[in-house]
Amino acid sequence: LSWCAAVAPAALCAILPAATRLRSLSLRGLAAGGALEALLASAAPPEALAAADLAFCTGLVSASVLGFARAYEALSRCNLRGAAAVDAAVYNEVGQLMQARAAAEQSDLRPDLVENRRRPQHLAPRPPAPFFYLKRSARTA
Repeated sequence: LSWCAAVAPAALCAILPAATRLRSLSLRGLAAGGALEALLASAAPPEALAAADLAFCTGLVSASVLGFARAYEALSRCNLRGAAAVDAAVYNEVGQLMQARAAAEQSDLRPDLVENRRRPQHLAPRPPAPFFYLKRSARTA
């Protein structure tokens, strides 16, 4: 639904709770006021939701964004770039939470049981690199 200006926030609030098998949600550039709250309040939330793109969304509430990121444990990517309504503390906390989940997923990888010799360097598991940007607090003049 990215950049689809024809989708009103009320329509999002009606559609999203019915989408119980979502793995990826892209609301980039939409007026998404109430959408996260509707997902959190739904009777059957999408448990497999692994990625959310909320970049450049308007109408987001910082507390709802943080609650959303914490509630969906499978969520390992959450793009908040350009979401001006999300304050710096929440933006950074969500980024760090996504980084921690990505690191946990990588550490859960099982070692190769068949191969017992030293693995080549290019095949060795690498620690995940941070993929989020820190947002600075607004400066007061």
